Amino acid sequence: MRTTLSFIALALIYSTGSWVYAATITYEIQAEVDHIYDPGNKLAQRIKPGDHLSGSYTFDTEVSDTASSPLYGFYNQKHNTANGFSLKITALSSNAIRTRNTEFHSINTWNDQSDFYYVESKMYSPLGNGLTITFIGLEIFDVTGQALSSDKLTHSPPIISHARDKNLLISGRADGSSEEFELRAIISSIVLAED
Repeated sequence: MRTTLSFIALALIYSTGSWVYAATITYEIQAEVDHIYDPGNKLAQRIKPGDHLSGSYTFDTEVSDTASSPLYGFYNQKHNTANGFSLKITALSSNAIRTRNTEFHSINTWNDQSDFYYVESKMYSPLGNGLTITFIGLEIFDVTGQALSSDKLTHSPPIISHARDKNLLISGRADGSSEEFELRAIISSIVLAED
């Protein structure tokens, strides 16, 4: 897969001879659609449970943590074309869901006896076929406390093997309609993007 470590992948510090990771990094995601709520049939059954979803999200690890607790992190991401989600649902192979230039993109962490990791992106991204995506959320909740090593944003993705909840949530609406559809996908993999 292509390297999507945006801007700089790794920088060599000559004075110490050690490696440091770049500020902007990308995690790749694999998931499977589990549930669809579409009372107005806006998706026209084009997406079904079992459909595969893949993609990535990019974020900046150097944004300030606005939470005061050492156990919690709240990171509002910068509004630029680098940060955000890029997802593809197999059933909509000609369309990718992209959230670049998001209206709001944040990452929340909670590293305590239980771990919680939440990424939220609100935007208005045309999907085609008369549909617009308005929200993407990624949530991981691990009651065993093994998902996160700290509340900081790092190059290491959350560990999902013990997570009770590992959901990718997508909401949207048909053009000209206020009625929204929602779908949930169960995440099977989150990894640091590499070659």
